Amino acid sequence: MAKTLPKTKLTQKQYDELVQDLRGKVFVLCMNIEALIEKNGQIWDNGLAILKETRYNMGIVTLYLHALEQVGKLVMVTDYCKDTFDGIHYNLDLIKTNFYDHNKKLDVALEKLPDECKDIFVKPNPSLSIDIRLRLLHSDIDNKGDVIYPDEVDVDKIKNAFKIFKAKQFSY
Repeated sequence: MAKTLPKTKLTQKQYDELVQDLRGKVFVLCMNIEALIEKNGQIWDNGLAILKETRYNMGIVTLYLHALEQVGKLVMVTDYCKDTFDGIHYNLDLIKTNFYDHNKKLDVALEKLPDECKDIFVKPNPSLSIDIRLRLLHSDIDNKGDVIYPDEVDVDKIKNAFKIFKAKQFSY
C-alpha cells in the first residue's frame, strides 16, 4: 500500500510553513551542490587535497536529484493545491499519494525544466529516476555476480543542468 499524507487539510499557517520548508530545503541542497562543484573534484582529507576520479560527481548528482524531488513536491503543493483554499483550509487530497512518490516528484519537477536539466550523463540516459540515485549511492551486483556501476556523469552537463535548475527553481 502506498504511503499517503497523514493529514490533507492544512490551515493557511500550516500550508505556508510547508511551502517555506520545501523552499528552504531546496536552497540548502543548492548550496551543497555549489560547494561540491566549487571544489572541482577535490576532497579534503586530513588537510591534503585528493583528486578523485569522476565519481566525485556522485554527490552532486544525488543532491541534484533530491533537489529536483523537493521542487516536484513544491510544485505539487503550490501549483496543484493553491486553488483548493476554502477560506479555512488547503485541501491536499489531490497529492496525498504523489507527495511520497519519488519518480512522480521528479517527473513533476522535470516538466518545468528544459531538456538540458535532464541530460547529465556521458551516454544518453532514458530518464532521471530514483533508480539512478540508488545506483549512485548503493553497491550492487548483477545475476552473474558482477558489480553494477552507475552511469558516468558528464561534468559539464551536470554543471550546466544545475546552473539552469538553480536559475529556474527560485521562481516557485
